[in-house]
Amino acid sequence: IASVLGSLETIVLATVRIVFAWSFDGIMPSKLSQLSRRGGSPNFALAIIAVIGLVYILISIFEANVLTFLAYTTSGLYLSIAFVGLSGLLFPYRKKALFLSTPATVQRKVAGIPAIAILGLVTFLVGLFVAIAAASPAYTGASVNPYYVAGLASVFIGGLAIYAVSYYYQKSKGVDLMLRFREIPPE
Repeated sequence: IASVLGSLETIVLATVRIVFAWSFDGIMPSKLSQLSRRGGSPNFALAIIAVIGLVYILISIFEANVLTFLAYTTSGLYLSIAFVGLSGLLFPYRKKALFLSTPATVQRKVAGIPAIAILGLVTFLVGLFVAIAAASPAYTGASVNPYYVAGLASVFIGGLAIYAVSYYYQKSKGVDLMLRFREIPPE
């Protein structure tokens, strides 16, 4: 039980940070990056993630094999992590000027290769491996469920749709959303 709670805590914290970052970048409403005065936490983002998490819990209780459902959820999470790793791998090469403007610790090299690229490659490979392995029949004990695969795909397609809507909405207001991705945000 402790490991499940620890895993859920990690997933919730990571997901809240993602929603906060989307809001900070103008992809989601700015209310989601608003911090509470008392604790400095993004309470609105936490509330949204709590509601979405509750829906998933209810689905897993009433409509799904819990292990299989969690396996596909893990696949989606690690597929997202693989994309982050790919970004880290490509960052020093695709955004060289931005990379050179980062602190020296980020620019460290190992055998002439940027450490962030090496770590990005490892993250990409591990994320991809876990994403595939977690949903495999050998792990779940069940055949690949096309509904779960469709549900997982819909999350990624939904993310692209949210981005597209936000992009055109911000553009209609005269805001170039892409400018926000040309520099590293403040800590």
